[in-house]
Order: sequence, then structure tokens, then C-alpha cells
Amino acid sequence: MKSKLLLLAAASTLIGTIAPAFAQRGLDPAITALKLTPNITPGCGVAGRRVPDTLPPVGKPLEMRPPVNPAAKPNFPGQTRANYVKTSVPITETVIAKGLERAWKIQFLPDGRMMITERPGRIRIVTQQGVVGEPIAGVPVSRSTANPQGPVLNFSDGGFMDVVLDPDYRTNRKVYWSFVEIRPNGNGTTLQSAVLSPDEKSFSNITTIFTSPSWVNAGHYGGKLLITPDRKILLTLGERIDWEMRILAQSIQSPLGKILRMNLDGSAPADNPLAKLAESEPRIYAMGLRNNLGLAYDARGRLWGSEIGPLTADEINIIVPGGNYGWPLASHGQDACGQHTNGGASSYPGTIQPIYYWDPTIAPSGIAFYNGKLVPEWQGNLFVAHLAGGHVSRLVLKNDRVVGEERFLLSQNQRVRDVQMGPDGAIWALTDNIDGRLVRLAPTGK
Repeated sequence: MKSKLLLLAAASTLIGTIAPAFAQRGLDPAITALKLTPNITPGCGVAGRRVPDTLPPVGKPLEMRPPVNPAAKPNFPGQTRANYVKTSVPITETVIAKGLERAWKIQFLPDGRMMITERPGRIRIVTQQGVVGEPIAGVPVSRSTANPQGPVLNFSDGGFMDVVLDPDYRTNRKVYWSFVEIRPNGNGTTLQSAVLSPDEKSFSNITTIFTSPSWVNAGHYGGKLLITPDRKILLTLGERIDWEMRILAQSIQSPLGKILRMNLDGSAPADNPLAKLAESEPRIYAMGLRNNLGLAYDARGRLWGSEIGPLTADEINIIVPGGNYGWPLASHGQDACGQHTNGGASSYPGTIQPIYYWDPTIAPSGIAFYNGKLVPEWQGNLFVAHLAGGHVSRLVLKNDRVVGEERFLLSQNQRVRDVQMGPDGAIWALTDNIDGRLVRLAPTGK
């Protein structure tokens, strides 16, 4: 355990200049009044750009742009810049629904319809034919001049985020959702449970089961949820991005920069990696994470995660109980101001290397493994939604290495927030724009 779980490191070697608070223009006055620190320091670069439309020949590295951080080298062959592969059958991208505002999550229901979340604080039910339902009442909504008591911070990385179904949803109609909550001492990620009415018009019995520590900026909330095969719930939490906060990803006393594993009431399972350490946060399942926005199980029951890196070095990781994934002790990247963490170390003793990383950053979000029958050659492939990259990646895996990469949805010219395999065997993607879209990827004619 000691080889995987590091105690709080010497912060003096990792903390740089603290970013000053500054106002953002064009915001609702109710948000401006909160005087938040956004997640980009004035004068620094914006992390991530849309990938080019130009593609290389099949079999050549898909990423053709120069690395932002050329000093960082892969720690094993194939850790980055996989070769371009192309699905052998034509794939059609069909826009099923439009007008979804800053959509965050696709959650399939037992009957094949979907719950779709929107960051201003909405859950809608959408059919596979594109019929979009009205917002369901009872969902926490965003603060604005029109709604000055709204608890949701819909700003920067914040908003109403994920929703998942209880293992017994068919009988109890219970769901769990995450959102960024405005609090007297700042803001932070909140996890709640609720029950959907039989007519699907409202939620009731809303119960808060976990709240993360508050902080004053607006960045790196995590918020990804996943129900585990053993009927627990996973919640990712970012490290809140500021230099003085990110070291908490290495603290066993803080939930920030972690994946948490909880019982469905929010308590800590007795078999969690740190449950028996009195000084620890007992919900910690994995640590050393910057901002994990994707979780999925592969066919072998192993947990995988997607990690948004700094200006470079977005990651795909295999998540193991008690695993330490290095941030901010190790990274292949540098932040938006060009600073390296921990002297530019790309590895650190006792921490786990990513299976794959991207440089330049393309901001991975939701992930999903393909196990359907509609496209046999996609079996076991990992699909990744990319925000900054504006596309969906298909990663071909062999022996836990990425041996090929393909891009979809560039024609939409939108940030892609989530990706799921549907019960129809197609890949469904959700874009995070003011006029967000639900898009279906399937072989032409199917």
C-alpha cells in the first residue's frame, strides 16, 4: 500500500505563484457578485485547441502537430501518438436532437430512452427518435438574476453535471446526481439522491449524501459518477486547479484530486483502501488525479478513467484500488502559463503511469467501451469524448496499449462532453455547447 499511496509531499517544491482573483466580463451579475477566480490565469494560454481536420495516411501517427512539451518523453513505446486507423465500413453521424444547452450526460433508461443533463440545472428525457421532453421539476437550478437563490454554479467548469440510476431503479425510481453548489464559503461538488415520480414530471425525496470541501475559484470539480458492480457509487473530484490546492491530490486526508467510492448513502465502505487509517478520508479509492471526467468498466471488469491534463498530457488510466496517479508529483505536461510541476518530472516513485496521453491537450471527458454487435471491429475499443478537441476518439487496445486511434464528429464543430454505447449497438455522443446536440454514430443505413 505504501508504494501506491503517498503521504502529503513537501508543498514548497510544487506551489508556484498564486493566481489573483479577477472578474469575467459578460456574466450574469449574480455570478459576477461571487467574485470567483476562474481557472485560467490572466495572460496565460487557454489549454486546448480543436484538432485539425486534416488526417494522415492510415498507419501513420494521427497527431501531426508538434508537442507543446517536447521535453517530456513517453515512458514506454506507444504511450502517446498512436497510428491512425479507420473503420472499414462507412459510419454515419446522425444528429438526433438539438437545442440542448451545455449538455453533460447521457444516461440510458431501461426502456432505451435517455436522461440528458444540462449544466444550467435540467434533466430531460429524450427518445432515440429525438423527441425531447420538458425539464423535470425538482432539479437544482443555476443562480442568475432571475433566480437569485439558485444553488448551482453554472460558470467555467461548473454546473449541473452527472446523473446515474440506482441499481434498483426499476422498482425504486431512484437516481443520483452531481452539481457544483454555491455555498457561503465558496463552492464545491455536491452529490444527491432523488426519486423520479411515476409520471416522470418531478423529482422528490432529494437528499444530500456528500459534499466536497469548498473553495473560491471556479475550476476542476470532477463530478463524474458511476455505479459499481458491487452496488457502490464512484464520484470523481478535481483538485480545484489553484497551485495551493493541487497538492491536496496527494493528501490522504482530503477528498480533492481523488476518485471516491461510497455506499449508496454516502458512507465509506469498510473494504476501501484507506478505511482502516484513522487519519485518512475513508472514501478514497484512488488519488493523485487532476480532473477525472470519465469512468468506465472494460469487459474484464477493470475500471478506466480519463484525466484532463494541464496544457499538455491528457491521460487514459486503468484505475486500481489505492492507486496513486502522480498529480502533481509527475506529469507529461505543463500548465497554461508554461510552468512545469515538480521540475518537469514525468514519473515519480510509487505512482502509476497513464496507459496513454495526448500532447497537445484535447481535454478528454466521458468514456465508454464498445461491446455491441452493430460494428464488430469496434469490440473492446474505448471511445473518448473530447471537449477542446471537438471530437470523439476511438482507441484500439491491445495488451493494455493503444495501437490505433480514429476521430469522429469533427463535422459538428462542437465540444463533445459525453459518449455512451446505446442498447441499439450504436455510439451516442453529446455536445457541450449553447445549442448542444445528441449524435448517433452507426454504420450507414443501420
